[in-house]
Amino acid sequence: MSAVSDVKRELIGRVELGKTKSGKVVANLYSTDTRLEFPAMQLFDLSMLETVGIDPNTLDQDPIHRRFWAYYTESEKTTSKGNPYRDCQYLELVENGNPEPKTNSGTILTEVRAIRALLEILVSQRGSEVPRVVLGADDENAEWIADAETRAEEQAIHDELEAMHAAAQNGKTEAGVPMGSQALVEWLNARADNPKTCDGVGHLIYVMKKQFGNSWEWPTGTDQDGWTQAARGWYEYWKALS
Repeated sequence: MSAVSDVKRELIGRVELGKTKSGKVVANLYSTDTRLEFPAMQLFDLSMLETVGIDPNTLDQDPIHRRFWAYYTESEKTTSKGNPYRDCQYLELVENGNPEPKTNSGTILTEVRAIRALLEILVSQRGSEVPRVVLGADDENAEWIADAETRAEEQAIHDELEAMHAAAQNGKTEAGVPMGSQALVEWLNARADNPKTCDGVGHLIYVMKKQFGNSWEWPTGTDQDGWTQAARGWYEYWKALS
């Protein structure tokens, strides 16, 4: 399983139909940086274009101009110049024409604190101690782990994740999981115990395929168990990385 930190992204502005030297049909993804002559990467699974509103069945030699993010990992294989090939993992459409994601420093700090608390719990159970890490000049931020109320809150989150996992093992379903891809993204991000902000449907697909394999497909609109399993998969994927 590739670490999330290994995933990089390139802002794409143009898509063209192409072929590899062996004759395999691909989609050439060109960066918005017009100084680059060659494609930023080649997409072998053309069906991924559907996530950014491009019908791969109508793709031809004429370029399609659409702005979206292409998230990729660097392959161990390299070009003749020694540069690693880029393996596209998922695509994400740029919202409202703004390529820069909104950043909430408070949310980021909360997430860092949650990760720190869960690590502290796991390490303390093994009879060790987490070293003190200064998060910044603010003493309140540096000493947050000593706050009993914060630790109790993070323990409650940890317990709820354990309960969800136990429910999954017993074949139970959680009520309220929406039956729709975009609705599920919004539902996950609205939950206080969400382990990671979901950046969109493409991000959710990426995690589902990492969790369940490349053959995973969206449940039908009325398959409540299938949507519930997708929600569990999201939690279990990030829990495995914590």
